Amino acid sequence: MPTAEPILTLLSDIDTTFPPTDKAWPTGLLAIGGDYSPARLLEAYSNGIFPWDEYWVESLQRECILWFSPSPRMVLPVGEFRLSQSLARTARSGKYETRLDTNFRAVIEACRNARRKGQDGTWISHDVVEAYTTLHQLGVAHSVETYRDGLLVGGLYGVQVGDVFCGESMFHMATDASKIALMRLMAYCATHGISLIDAQMETAHLASLGARPIDRSVYLRTLTAQLNPYANATTWAPHTAVLLIGGNQGNRYELLRQTLRRIGERIGIVRHTSSIYETAPWGFTSAQDFLNMAVVIDTDLSPTELLAASQSIELEMGRIRKDALPLSPLQPRTYSDRPMDIDLIFYDSTVLNTPQLTIPHPHLQQRQFVLQPLNEIIPDYIHPRLRLPVSKLCATCSDPTHVRQLSTPAQHQTKHTTTK
Repeated sequence: MPTAEPILTLLSDIDTTFPPTDKAWPTGLLAIGGDYSPARLLEAYSNGIFPWDEYWVESLQRECILWFSPSPRMVLPVGEFRLSQSLARTARSGKYETRLDTNFRAVIEACRNARRKGQDGTWISHDVVEAYTTLHQLGVAHSVETYRDGLLVGGLYGVQVGDVFCGESMFHMATDASKIALMRLMAYCATHGISLIDAQMETAHLASLGARPIDRSVYLRTLTAQLNPYANATTWAPHTAVLLIGGNQGNRYELLRQTLRRIGERIGIVRHTSSIYETAPWGFTSAQDFLNMAVVIDTDLSPTELLAASQSIELEMGRIRKDALPLSPLQPRTYSDRPMDIDLIFYDSTVLNTPQLTIPHPHLQQRQFVLQPLNEIIPDYIHPRLRLPVSKLCATCSDPTHVRQLSTPAQHQTKHTTTK
């Protein structure tokens, strides 16, 4: 018997409902028509559907939007991003600067005008630019931008649905500029609970970066796990830093609580905190063990401003920084008891090496008391120098120091906030 022709749904101009995705054609085409209204776009992304190009329908005498839900679906798990040696070297060079959500329209316009091999024209029409700019204003669509000497030379944009970022398009006007933007995106996602990049269609380029195809049903289960996929709609913060805080003198719990409060007041919004961990001193002996925890913050401060603010808070907590720096390059740093220590571990996807500050922290991969709290809250963060996720660094660290988890974040936020 002949195979029945697949049915293609013509969408209503009023109702934003889509047909079930298992009705899609083998190409992934599911429906035509409708519009680019925010309500329809949000409904589409929440159900694993996206618009891609327009088609003239003779019987309707108008252009109709094409809506797709392909299977398999190309996705890039954040922790599986392949940071190549050459890209890491470019990032270390410092010739590029990345920003988030500061020039969305310029990014989508650049994507619209980018010339692509084997492609005649673009699916990014004027209506698409206006529609996604509206989503950006609603805090749902986001851009990552790459600059060189103050000029926009690369970037990408997409839509966040819960812990999934649906990538739409990217462009570059300089070598590796779009990949640098992707690297910054991965750092943001890893520190903000976004675990998966939806790359939509399968390509060899995406595969080279770590993307792989999965069945549409698996992808949809990820989306439907979101209670409210747009609950956190907001402009992305300028910068994200990861700190390790802790000490072994005085009322250790109370000092952690006070330090967290001051960080929130003077450095930025505290997004995530790990459990509290107890461990023996590292690099010296003492009768009192340390309490440590990892903290993710969104901040407007530069790395040097953040360092100064952190040292000011340490001072207020009673620290005397007699061991802050070695006396000479040949003399190793010495460690001692201290009421509070605030270490800057990561800052965006930045690599920095100055006499005052090294980012990422140069010894984090050697210390379980650093890695275990990090692994609890940012296991997928890719170390921009070592090119490995925190989870891998933690699993392969040879440090024999015993680290004991004392409380979950919820427990220490309630148990110790009333300590006198």
